[in-house]
Amino acid sequence: MEREIEIVTIEKLKPFPGNPKDISEEEALKLKLQLKKHGVLKALSVWKKGKTYTVLDGNQRLTVLKELYAEPGGGDFGHIPVEPVEVKDEQDAADKCLVLVGQYGRVNKAKLKKFVSKAGYKDLDEAQTTFSFPEMDGEDLADGSGEEETQEETNPNTEPWEKVAHVECPSCKVQFPQKKHRCKPEKDKLWVESE
Repeated sequence: MEREIEIVTIEKLKPFPGNPKDISEEEALKLKLQLKKHGVLKALSVWKKGKTYTVLDGNQRLTVLKELYAEPGGGDFGHIPVEPVEVKDEQDAADKCLVLVGQYGRVNKAKLKKFVSKAGYKDLDEAQTTFSFPEMDGEDLADGSGEEETQEETNPNTEPWEKVAHVECPSCKVQFPQKKHRCKPEKDKLWVESE
């Protein structure tokens, strides 16, 4: 299914009410730099209702684009590419917003380490000054190991050679020592580690 890209004035765009994503000041600054460097590479997905365009995917870009437009010389950011999505009603719009803002897949540290050099960055630390990898917040990207490792923890009640291996739920990414785990995001599913 092919959809038409339209160019609309930024004043016609409004954020989706209750959008579930937030952006930090640091991420907004990185996004602002990217938009200045590359422009809008991906059209914002919108619900076109009359003369109003409600942004389903691209609300953070919209926020930063409005800031850029308000700056002296920001006129280049006054016309934004949008891609209208067929929407029946408010509930359908919210459902499609969740589909569009959902993140599928994970960034593999080893692959990312190799990939950033193709984009001209010397290492992951330099790339992180320009890009955000929120699914890796709190992780040390510099090691770039990318291996699916288990974390080990010594139980004070066992001998030093007896360790409990922690595994990660593939759905919610929670580390746990058990073989069975009920995943919080998918309460009706039971994930069982195979040996």
